[in-house]
Amino acid sequence: MAIEPWLFLVFGFLYLTIRESGDLRFRIKTHSDLIAITLEISSRSSIGSTDSSHIVTLALVAIALAQQQYPHSPVQPVAAILKQAQDISPEGSYNYAYETENGIAVSEQGSPQPVGPKGDPAVVAQGQFQYTAPDGTPIALQYTADENGFHPQGTHLPIAPQVPEQIQKAIAYVLAHPQPENQQ
Repeated sequence: MAIEPWLFLVFGFLYLTIRESGDLRFRIKTHSDLIAITLEISSRSSIGSTDSSHIVTLALVAIALAQQQYPHSPVQPVAAILKQAQDISPEGSYNYAYETENGIAVSEQGSPQPVGPKGDPAVVAQGQFQYTAPDGTPIALQYTADENGFHPQGTHLPIAPQVPEQIQKAIAYVLAHPQPENQQ
């Protein structure tokens, strides 16, 4: 005799079938059809009462897996580009800028510069971007990127705490009194 309980859930439905032969079929499908989990277990022996706790555990694990990881948000319309400019020179320098109708503005300029001890060319860039964060906070960031890395500046970025005076003095002392190198 087949047991077919149906459990309807908010995010979708759960279909669990237990047959006399010991087959177990377990399916989860969400409303959006984005998540579908199917598990089939076959056994020659019938499923007894001790296995019912395993079935419940399996059902709870599958339900947890089927939950959406992020809350559903409606699709935002594509923002139109209001302004766009770009220029790329054969020597390797470039600049570009664009603005969108939803308040995003980006610009960057870069050119190859001699860097390092050998003066090898590498692109050094500087730019800025601004937009409004989902919580309404205006974000504006200026940056440079060179042989020493990416250097952002913006009011929304955290500021490192001041180095204590004792540490500054210790660093100054170590720099003023280098240890002699071991000679072997």
